[in-house]
Amino acid sequence: MNINQQRDLHSENNLLLSILRESQNTQQLISPKISGNIHHLANLHGIIPQLYTAIKKNKDLLDKEQDHTIQQTQQHILKQNLLLTAHLLTITKTLDQHHFPYLSIKGPTLAYELYRDISMRQYSDIDLFVNMTDIHAISNILILLEFEPVLPLSLLSRKKFLELDNDFSFKHKKTNALIELHWKLFPLRHKMPLNFTELYKTSKKLNIQQRDIQTLSETHNLLYLTLHGAKHIFERYEWVYDLDQLMRIYPDMDLEELYLDAKALQVEVPFLLGVFLSHHLFKTPLSDTFKTYHTPHIEALMQKVLHYYNIGFVYWDEYDKKQARFLFLADLFQDKQSKKSQLFTSIFKTTPVDVITFNLPDTLAFLYPLFRPFRLAYKHLFTKKPVYA
Repeated sequence: MNINQQRDLHSENNLLLSILRESQNTQQLISPKISGNIHHLANLHGIIPQLYTAIKKNKDLLDKEQDHTIQQTQQHILKQNLLLTAHLLTITKTLDQHHFPYLSIKGPTLAYELYRDISMRQYSDIDLFVNMTDIHAISNILILLEFEPVLPLSLLSRKKFLELDNDFSFKHKKTNALIELHWKLFPLRHKMPLNFTELYKTSKKLNIQQRDIQTLSETHNLLYLTLHGAKHIFERYEWVYDLDQLMRIYPDMDLEELYLDAKALQVEVPFLLGVFLSHHLFKTPLSDTFKTYHTPHIEALMQKVLHYYNIGFVYWDEYDKKQARFLFLADLFQDKQSKKSQLFTSIFKTTPVDVITFNLPDTLAFLYPLFRPFRLAYKHLFTKKPVYA
């Protein structure tokens, strides 16, 4: 990235953050040299709806061509969100009829909770969290509703796959709508345990288009969103903005009690990182007592996230993003395991990709650590690295 590209990215980032903060001085950030990539950057950060709202209030914010492009993208988002919401309502109605407990996370549910408007948040799929014991029965229901499994359905009969992975995708035959069925919220390797039974006990209902949809309580939603964001190095502004909006909507939320819950689960570092990143970017109100949890470790992690924004991490190829996330997770849990130890053990630690690749019966699952180094060697030596978009 040359100096001019860095300058453009800096201006674009400032503009997007200013819009999210509802600044009165966004016009000052516009210059004749601003890049035409603002639409693309906003889309990658998941904040087209907020940018669209801003240009409706200020017609001179962007030139006509960019304005038109953003309006078209917002119309596409609205159309997609309506489709996904319709599928969510149909699926949850069927699950209720069969008495299967579930939790709708992110997607239409979060959009409605934060904005009471499903068009105000970007999402590309439906996430349903269910009990692992119901995974086969619910998969059959999805198939009856014309959803096809993206991977072989037989994987859900594999004990090792269920142990290591956390979700399974289905795509609708006609609409191509994607649904991710979760039996855990995070893969085992991410060390972020959130139990369905415990989360369901405290869950609540949101009424969307005359249907009650079961979802996470506001405190568990905040905990989950901080962990999800940290797993992805808070790549998108959208994920930090969600935290800010959630804490503002529920100002009486007991963050200190939630911190103790996170500490008991040994996930207090990603939780604190998310909260303090929100405070840094959007001035989310925090008590003086809670601010004392801002340690040098949290500050160092936060500076890394801000650095990734400055160098355009959202533009990186997925191949490079995965490597960055792996190293970031090592820093995130540095007190549990040294980075060198994590790098070494990862060579032999079985992942869902190994299970899918080698397809060993569960009785031979002990062989995966032996096969994994060969798969990694082949991947890095003979697989062509993707080219940046």
